[in-house]
Amino acid sequence: MDIQEAIEYLEPLTHHPTLTGSYADALKSAVVALREQAERENGCSLCNGERLKNVAIVNHWGEDQIALVSGKVDENEQFVFCPKCGRRLK
Repeated sequence: MDIQEAIEYLEPLTHHPTLTGSYADALKSAVVALREQAERENGCSLCNGERLKNVAIVNHWGEDQIALVSGKVDENEQFVFCPKCGRRLK
């Protein structure tokens, strides 16, 4: 089951008349969290494309810094998450 299927399955349950209290709140929170995750997986204008291709986290004089790098970026210096939307980068 993917995220969208889970949302479609759980959404109607949030409106069930017998579901009240903490269970209803927990279910509604789960649906909201799944929607946010689905949006985050789409990414943003910064991480969709080549804009982060030459940006790396490099260590200069004992401190990590963000820098533009000419040439190939080392795998250990690449961003793991988009700094704008938080999507996990490949």
